[in-house]
Amino acid sequence: RQVALQLGVSTLLEGSVRRSGNQLRISARLIDGSSGKQVWSNSYDGSLESAFELQDKISSAIADVMRVQLNSPNDLAADLATRNPEAFDQYLRGRSNLRDRTGARVDAAIENFEAALALDPAFGLAAAGLCRASWDRYENRREPELAAIAFERCDKTRERYPELAETRIALGSLQLGTGEAEDAEASFRKALELE
Repeated sequence: RQVALQLGVSTLLEGSVRRSGNQLRISARLIDGSSGKQVWSNSYDGSLESAFELQDKISSAIADVMRVQLNSPNDLAADLATRNPEAFDQYLRGRSNLRDRTGARVDAAIENFEAALALDPAFGLAAAGLCRASWDRYENRREPELAAIAFERCDKTRERYPELAETRIALGSLQLGTGEAEDAEASFRKALELE
């Protein structure tokens, strides 16, 4: 209830993904924000290759429960995502590696995001992940050439995907870390506007 109140929403979606080899189990549940009670839940099993079909099933089920019409597939999320399961897997591995911001894990995350972009060069979220990981690498090592690389990646991602708040946050953090406080504030304000 507290989260729903803070977010100003009436319903929350909670989910988890478990993976065993090539098999996935995705669990999702809707929670009424005012009572905290579960409204709906279901689990979906399938292979990694069918992840997007599972995602579509879950989205449809949630829309049915909430009696909402889904937008056409050409919305912002579709433009930033990928239909390539291998690219998506590399993206998820990169996100996982960024949870621990140590040098080796950040380097692994950069490799994951680069692999995702090699598989799908138009995968906007992977490009934003690469921007963020490049900033983390600079934060760990404080080497000027790493800041230049991070700025280049973030600027390229910001130009191609101007609607990604994650890129603006990474860019703002990089600007703040390199003494560009006014530019950082502008980046953070833009991220807030986008989100």
